Amino acid sequence: ERSRALAATLSLFGRETEQRASMREEATTRKNVRRLYILAGLTLVLSVAEVLGGAYANSLALITDSFHQLSDVLSLYIAAVAAKYAVKKKSGSGGRGFTFGFARAETIGALVNACFLVSICLFAAFEALQRFIEVPDVDHVDELIFVAIGSCAVNLFGVFLFHGGHGHGHSHGGHAHGHS
Repeated sequence: ERSRALAATLSLFGRETEQRASMREEATTRKNVRRLYILAGLTLVLSVAEVLGGAYANSLALITDSFHQLSDVLSLYIAAVAAKYAVKKKSGSGGRGFTFGFARAETIGALVNACFLVSICLFAAFEALQRFIEVPDVDHVDELIFVAIGSCAVNLFGVFLFHGGHGHGHSHGGHAHGHS
C-alpha cells in the first residue's frame, strides 16, 4: 500500500518535473528564435550594404563577404524555423501519425546551408580566376573600409547577443553541468 502511494507520488512528481523542463525549454527556444530573427535582419542589411559597397569599390573580397553574410542570414532563418519545429511534439491521434516529430529539422537546415556555402565557394573561385587573368583596380578604399568596419560591428553584436560573456549549461542523459 505504501509502495503504491510512493510510486504514484514519484510518477506525478516526474511528470510535473518533465512539464516544467519542457516549458522552460520552450521559453528559451522562443527567446533564442527572437534573437535569431534580430541578428538575421541586421545581417541582411549588412549583406546589402556589402554587395553595394563591393560593386561600388570593385572589391571581390567585399562582394564575396556579402554572399557569405547572405549565407549567414539564410542559416539564421533556417535555425530559427528548425528550432521552432524541433521542440514540437509528435503529431497524430492516439499515438499514430507522424511519430518521428520534427527532431531532425536542424540537420536538414544545416544541409541546406552547406549547399549554399558550396555555391558561394564556387562563385568566389570563378571570380578569382577571372581576376587573375584581368586584374581590376580597387576604387573607393575609404568607403570599403567603412563597410568592413560595419561588418565587424554586426558580427560582434551577434557574438554578444548569444554569448554575452556568461556561462551556459546543458544536460547529457540525466546529469547537467555548466560551462563558463
